[in-house]
Amino acid sequence: MPAVELGVLLLVFFASFQPTQGEDLQPPQNLTFVSKDYRMFVKWLPPDGSPPGVSYTVLWIESFDHQWEEVQHCQNITETICNITCVFQEPSNRYWVKVEAQSRFGAGSIPSVPESIDYILQVQLAPPVLRVKYTRNILGVNVSFTYPSCLKDVFRSLTYDLEIWRGEFQKLVTLQNTQESPVEVNTTDWLHGEHCLRARTSFRNEDKWSNFSEPVCLWLPEESAGGDTGKWEIVAIPLLIILTTGAVLLFFYYNYTIKQVETPSALVWEVWKISEMNRGKLTSIIVCIFSYIEPALI
Repeated sequence: MPAVELGVLLLVFFASFQPTQGEDLQPPQNLTFVSKDYRMFVKWLPPDGSPPGVSYTVLWIESFDHQWEEVQHCQNITETICNITCVFQEPSNRYWVKVEAQSRFGAGSIPSVPESIDYILQVQLAPPVLRVKYTRNILGVNVSFTYPSCLKDVFRSLTYDLEIWRGEFQKLVTLQNTQESPVEVNTTDWLHGEHCLRARTSFRNEDKWSNFSEPVCLWLPEESAGGDTGKWEIVAIPLLIILTTGAVLLFFYYNYTIKQVETPSALVWEVWKISEMNRGKLTSIIVCIFSYIEPALI
């Protein structure tokens, strides 16, 4: 077979698999925006009966602008989802997004119907991350947020609500719309047992909230918890020492008083007269001696 005829046959063969624009290649369907933990995604469905080897390119445009921009990391992709979290220059503005389908045979691109997106209104916030540290009578709670660095200017003023409870949701502490971190809670008056914490993110003065985080629970041991037991120990130990010391002193004082009453003390006097002759004169000296006799010796 001549080379020319072979080339024509091959061209006809491959041309039979090449879609024609507007006939076989259809635009992507059902563009939707999905948000989770500050991230924003656009998803779509490939049209029914689309030929194999179709790829997609995501484009965006700001309202009142005239030039569509391609999302750099979502050009000629085969997936039907694209992360557009850090695409928009001003997340507080409204944008439009569309998806183009391309055939691998280069038959052109078919765009979907553009859909509008307002990131601030549609974003789903993530609960804050809680790190809890307990030392005797002090519960320390460190709160942090996990938003992308490209959105730090948007979310730098985030606040949170914190709840701490014991047992069957017996609330002990509630903080609302605060930015304080870390938080230190005095647990001196708390009873021992399991205590739990949870928090949720608040945005723009409680205009938008996240779900509450999963509870973080810890056990306060009896010897470390306060409550009525701790207060009783503080009072009872010094009181016991005072009562014991008083009883001992009273015992010795009582014994001493009884002995004094039963056997009084006595003094014994002795008088001595000493005389001597000195140069023909008689000189007399009287000496008085007294002594104390213990009661046991009388």
